[in-house]
Amino acid sequence: MQTVGELNVPDYRYWVFRYGSLFFLGSLGFMSVSIRLWKNSGTILAVFIFLFMLTTFFQTRLETLLGASGGSILFFASLGCISLLLLFIAWRQREAPKQELIYIAMAVWFLLWVSLSRDAKRYDFFIGLPIAFFTTELIHRVGLSVTENLKNVRLLSASFRERLPLRVINVGIAVVIIASLMYWRPAGEHAERSVFAATEMRQAKPGDSLVAKAFAWMKAELPGTAVVAADWGFGSQLNVLGGVKTVIDQDHYIQHWIHLYNEHVRAATDPRAALEFLKTHGATHLMLTQSQPPEVFMQGELSEAFIPVYPTDDFTEAGIKVWEIHYPPDIEMDPKYLKTGFPEIDETLGLH
Repeated sequence: MQTVGELNVPDYRYWVFRYGSLFFLGSLGFMSVSIRLWKNSGTILAVFIFLFMLTTFFQTRLETLLGASGGSILFFASLGCISLLLLFIAWRQREAPKQELIYIAMAVWFLLWVSLSRDAKRYDFFIGLPIAFFTTELIHRVGLSVTENLKNVRLLSASFRERLPLRVINVGIAVVIIASLMYWRPAGEHAERSVFAATEMRQAKPGDSLVAKAFAWMKAELPGTAVVAADWGFGSQLNVLGGVKTVIDQDHYIQHWIHLYNEHVRAATDPRAALEFLKTHGATHLMLTQSQPPEVFMQGELSEAFIPVYPTDDFTEAGIKVWEIHYPPDIEMDPKYLKTGFPEIDETLGLH
């Protein structure tokens, strides 16, 4: 599972890329809410929220000072103290502040999903709402603080202060802060990253592309029993759009096979080893792209094993190439190409 990127531990740069400075401001907003709602107890709570922020968003940097075990101890200590303090506040409280339940719900959401995303990137998808909520709260409070101070400035005459459009100033402050967060590079430039994510990272695949045309050809020309060996990123698309089986895909339960495919097929230096791997996995066809040069398969006496079938025109210059594999009689299946990557399991299965 180490090859699955979404299970990796996020570092500081990852948080900046995903949320700009909003993850930091959202944490400050959480602290601000605690102090405003629960006064002295909230101030103590804010200290532990700050430690929680350090042990999650700044985890890798903190662990260089405290070590992995020290960082984990501080994380669980801060989370435990936050939970106990919230229970203590609920026990001692005689009158609930206005809309307190909404803030508590957002706080629990924030703590739960940030705790989970501390150890795996895949969970950070769920923390956007509480981060936006607490960042909005912080911006709102900053605007109110500025307008309150303007009303009390001694240098301004009383009549001038009365004529100040405080509501307009409050809105203007919020607009300036949000625009800075969205478009100013030192503040995170979150809008630029969001546009990039929406237009580039989340494009529909394969879309109207050469790959889509290759899948359409497979759907029409190849039987459902065909097994097309291709890069793991094409796996599910081949199943759904091409109507064929695959050797590896995004959800493959034996991740080591992806490594073996890359070693023996994608970066092949020995066509015989490539054929042995493909035969062991029952591949009937091979699909490669321009980023996966197939020259090695066309060299030597084994070149006749790979029969070009798609595209039928200008195959040499094509961006997507599909071969039908005709295995020579001397190519045998080899169990070593079925290894799981775990020596104890391989030994039990007899995969030497």
